[in-house]
Amino acid sequence: MEPAVDRKAGIPEVIDKKNKGKSILNYQPWWFPNFSSKRTSARANFKRFDSVQHFSDHHYVSKGNASKQHSRYWAKKIQADWKILEKDLPETIFVRACESRMDLMRAVIIGAEGTPYHDGLFFFDIHFPDTYPSVPPMVHYHSGGLTINPNLYNSGHVCLSLSRYLVW
Repeated sequence: MEPAVDRKAGIPEVIDKKNKGKSILNYQPWWFPNFSSKRTSARANFKRFDSVQHFSDHHYVSKGNASKQHSRYWAKKIQADWKILEKDLPETIFVRACESRMDLMRAVIIGAEGTPYHDGLFFFDIHFPDTYPSVPPMVHYHSGGLTINPNLYNSGHVCLSLSRYLVW
């Protein structure tokens, strides 16, 4: 076998002379599970948008209570947003709405391929204030104490500086 460098990936490629010059990275024996297809099918079967009864560990759980009455307009807007999320989420974003507290939501974003965030799991807790949609939702990032992006602080603060340019 001779090592060669795959310039595209920067990963050394090993050519197996006994296997008609195929790269051993592309060779997969029948007994070796195909992890990528299992992961893809598992992800396809997992709902991108769903609801849960409650979030006991949500960052904003103390910002209100389940018995609080929101305006009819607010509730209709949240429900309309849920319908949009149910239909149009990208395959790498998963959202859970709270049935008992419509003002709470949790999102998980899987880091995009080809980026430093690839396959990372990024968790966000979201709270919709009484003044939503006039005021943007509050977002808390579960950082694990790490700063990985200038807009995501290790304290969990999410800088939504671009939101001031949007009409809410």
